[in-house]
Amino acid sequence: MSQQLPSKLLRFRDSSGKQVFYPASTLRGIQRNTNDLEFYFNPLVNSVGDQSTDGKSDKVTILFSGGGDAMWTAVINFYNKLHTSKGLVYTVADVDASGTTTEGYFFGFGSSDINVNVSNLTNTVVIEVAS
Repeated sequence: MSQQLPSKLLRFRDSSGKQVFYPASTLRGIQRNTNDLEFYFNPLVNSVGDQSTDGKSDKVTILFSGGGDAMWTAVINFYNKLHTSKGLVYTVADVDASGTTTEGYFFGFGSSDINVNVSNLTNTVVIEVAS
């Protein structure tokens, strides 16, 4: 029997303040692409209008300082927190361009110390909505 993801909203915010919320059930997959961790979702456009995205996925990219163990740990933390947290909204990645929060410039995967690259905040989290 396959496990289903809990009914939670996954939250992402980039350095400009743009936010997207995806139901966990729309997650298509996660891919490592060099130093990027890419989350793919069913497109938002199809859910809010009648426009076609021709099978494209929405993509949220998170830039890490290096590949390997840091990304693996982030994905493990993501799934563990998703299955054990009681809240409705789970923050996967949140960039605070002002750096004034207690977490600093980045909070995600249940931690502020997850080896995400914050040297150029415009590239730390990139949200691409299929059109």
